[in-house]
Amino acid sequence: MSTSAETVRSVLRSWIACEVLSPQITKGNGWSDLACDRGGQIRNRKTDAHDGPTLWQPPQDGDPTPWPILTEGQRGGQGGTQGPESPSDLLPTVIEAGNLPDRRRRPWYSIILAAMPARESFKRLDEFFADEADEDQTSRPLSGYVVAASVTLDEWGIIVPDSLAISSFCWGFGRLSTDGTPDGLSDWLTEERGLKLQFADLLSPRGSDGQPRSLSWADLRGVSRALVTELGIPDDLQILTPCVIEMVSRDPPATDILSSFYLSDLSRVLNDIETGTATGAAASYLGLDPPTAPWDCLSDRLKLSQLLEPDLFPLGRWPGNGLHPLTLLQQAAVNAIVRDLSVNGLAAVNGPPGTGKTTLLRDVVAHVIITRAEHLAAIACPWDDLGNIDLTDFAIVVASSNNAAVENISLELPVREKALDPSIWNEGGLDYFGHTATALLNLPKDARDAQRAWGLIAARLGNADNRRHFLEKFWWDTDWGLNDWFNRIVSPDLPRPHPPGKLAQLDPPLRPPQAKQAWKKTRAEFLRALATCRRLRAELADIAKTDESLRCCETRLPGIRAEALRTQYDLKSARKALSAAQHHHAELLAEEGTLNIRLAALTTIQPSWFSRHLKTPSWRTHETAIRRLVDELGDLTQALKLARINITAAKDEEERLARSCAAIEAQLKGVEDEIVVLRHKRIEAGEDLGNSYPGPEFWSQPDDSFYRSSPWNGGRFKAARDALFMAAIRLQRAFIVAGASKLKPSLNITAKAASGNQNAPRPTARDWGVFFLLVPVVSTTFASVGRMFQDFGAGSIGWLMIDEAGQAAPHQAVGAIWRARRTVVIGDPLQIEPITSIPPRTMRLIFKSEGIDPVPWSAPRDSVQTLADRASQIQGRFPLEDGSEENDPRTTGIPCWSIADAISRCSISQTVLPMRVEWFSRQSPVRQPLVTCSAARPRSMSTPHRATRGFTKKANSSLARSRSFVTVFGIRRIFM
Repeated sequence: MSTSAETVRSVLRSWIACEVLSPQITKGNGWSDLACDRGGQIRNRKTDAHDGPTLWQPPQDGDPTPWPILTEGQRGGQGGTQGPESPSDLLPTVIEAGNLPDRRRRPWYSIILAAMPARESFKRLDEFFADEADEDQTSRPLSGYVVAASVTLDEWGIIVPDSLAISSFCWGFGRLSTDGTPDGLSDWLTEERGLKLQFADLLSPRGSDGQPRSLSWADLRGVSRALVTELGIPDDLQILTPCVIEMVSRDPPATDILSSFYLSDLSRVLNDIETGTATGAAASYLGLDPPTAPWDCLSDRLKLSQLLEPDLFPLGRWPGNGLHPLTLLQQAAVNAIVRDLSVNGLAAVNGPPGTGKTTLLRDVVAHVIITRAEHLAAIACPWDDLGNIDLTDFAIVVASSNNAAVENISLELPVREKALDPSIWNEGGLDYFGHTATALLNLPKDARDAQRAWGLIAARLGNADNRRHFLEKFWWDTDWGLNDWFNRIVSPDLPRPHPPGKLAQLDPPLRPPQAKQAWKKTRAEFLRALATCRRLRAELADIAKTDESLRCCETRLPGIRAEALRTQYDLKSARKALSAAQHHHAELLAEEGTLNIRLAALTTIQPSWFSRHLKTPSWRTHETAIRRLVDELGDLTQALKLARINITAAKDEEERLARSCAAIEAQLKGVEDEIVVLRHKRIEAGEDLGNSYPGPEFWSQPDDSFYRSSPWNGGRFKAARDALFMAAIRLQRAFIVAGASKLKPSLNITAKAASGNQNAPRPTARDWGVFFLLVPVVSTTFASVGRMFQDFGAGSIGWLMIDEAGQAAPHQAVGAIWRARRTVVIGDPLQIEPITSIPPRTMRLIFKSEGIDPVPWSAPRDSVQTLADRASQIQGRFPLEDGSEENDPRTTGIPCWSIADAISRCSISQTVLPMRVEWFSRQSPVRQPLVTCSAARPRSMSTPHRATRGFTKKANSSLARSRSFVTVFGIRRIFM
């Protein structure tokens, strides 16, 4: 059922309101941890001390500031290079003499204008909503402070433009205290702009000469008092200008983020909904584009077999440890993703731990890399032109709600023993900037070869610290960074002040002529591997058609044989009829001859004239006899004519049936010969594919063996797919080396910007595409997506893979999905439910203020996984038995054995099966679950009853009659 745009608008506004009340909270009970996190120190007043109460005690109006207060005569030199009217003795001692002001390290001052104590603020908020936070479902740090506002000042105490930050929580808290209702909380982003303009003006005083002047503590505390009054913070929760943090750097620090990381992206998507421009994965995720004809992949094996036809297999695959093929449902999921997300869209896959979800994602990564390699191979000379390839279409971002989840991909893909079979990285020698990737792992010197990295295939980015750590090693490091290595490719003869780093010594950069030759050779090898894969896949498709033809022939054979027997019988009967007609005709001819003889005899003996004249009795007798013979001959002539017609008809029928019999016999022989040929082909295919060949009984085998199988995923085709992956990786490296001069400028821009350089130019989509060409997979948390890809609009990232989606609240992924063309959502909503900072009653009241129910849209009951499941075209259903309760004919009791049967099916290892049951009422206008039951999966199918305890506890509630259990790629529900 489609969700209306108005409902989605209300949902987004509710999510925004909830995030308004989700603040950033400082660590610990003091401000020292905050200063440490920012790489600075508390310096609340001017003093030469480096520690002690004079530094960290809250400043008062008349206290001296840690920055010099400039007079009007001294302000003339500010804003550029140091002038004669800005004496150097006013500069703090940390500034190095002799450096130009725009190049030196200088002090910056982060002013905490106001704050609120976290514990008391949340307690007051819960009292307002008459709510109580459940520790199992709500996560809120209770120590520390909520920073209400902060601003950054330069070395002279003058505001840094656009550095003012105001907390949405404090604004929302004040609004609730004033208005007494959550209505209007979603208007924060509009209100924020007005507040920033108002208070940035107060923080930018000017002297009589019109120039900005230094701020004093009196100025700052005056702004602080005005701010808490404007925000409506109660007096007993106000903390005015608790501290200033001094940081030393070349560039001003980034503006503080005091509100939720998700607010900006939620606002962007809300704007698309209001303007009717939301499309693609975001529209599907939010229910605007529901599946048109969902089907049950666990009962409809015909459609499942169509999804597993060889034509739908990606040409390459990820050659993991052991070179094991994907199991049936894993491969079906990959095939569906590749087919359905060829341009855009959203796909959801469910699976408990240990069912190969990460393995499945690796095959999708391999598909993207190989598809991009096909485009790269179309460029003959990458050193001249990179072509018109949209490289961001092949960008892969792995995102989740926490770092631990995304590290499953980003930290495992580069490692030899975790990612590849030894035949690939050891015997095959596959290496893709492995030395640099190994340096990023920070391994001990005595690490085994298998523990080292095979390739720079993934990067853990996200927050600023992760980005900085990655880029220092990946790009700027003198030993292992690629910056110097690329420089030596682009300008091999340029004199350098330092010797080659370790990377250049172990992997000497190719000179341009060598790089061009290597590209031509690698490109030819890739094209040969690609042609081989296509040929083998076409052969398997032909074999699949052969099996269908064989089934068709074997089905037709009995009918053809029966038809041949019938035709032979009819031919025998026709020949008998012809013989009888011919015999009858001969009898008539004989009778005709007899009558002619008798007639001749009578006409020879004529009566006398007298007898004829007198018509005597003898004459009359003679005449009567002649007339009788003439009449008989006339009748006999007609009979002979009819007999000849019958003979002709019998001959025609005999000839027709003879022809039909010959044709049927030829058809029978042809089908029998075709069956022999097809069976021979099947035997040959079975010898090549082994257990991967889906034989005659394959599609009717029991579930246990069926779901563990790997149809078409073996033999020469599997080996060729592995070889194509290796060829694609080598082609990618050769392309990068050959086109280094064209790629390096984009890599420089992206590396500088991602490192946090405020003065670096913003990377364009093409710059990021080049970065993703070098590092195909980037992992991040949802919270960092908006900042890292702030210039990316709707549908600008090629692939988004959401891991552990069951642990993420629905709204957390909205911004990432909005930026993605294709989104793959994978996880298990039954392991760890999403944690929210908003208690349940507060959540309900916020959603109610927008006129909707939070049940289908909010954590902890719903997650990114459940919303993506609703958009799934491919589902699976388990039938459940139902009984009835004596007191209420509309409700049913839930027999545990039916649920246990569903659970035992879910416990099949190496299959992508979920374990969640939700009972819905058909009478409700909104699909709101009456009961949601979850349980731990049994260790074996022999003890499924252990997994039913969680269901049994909740199953005593009144439920309507249940019909189905939806799993695998889609929604796990029981409708009543």
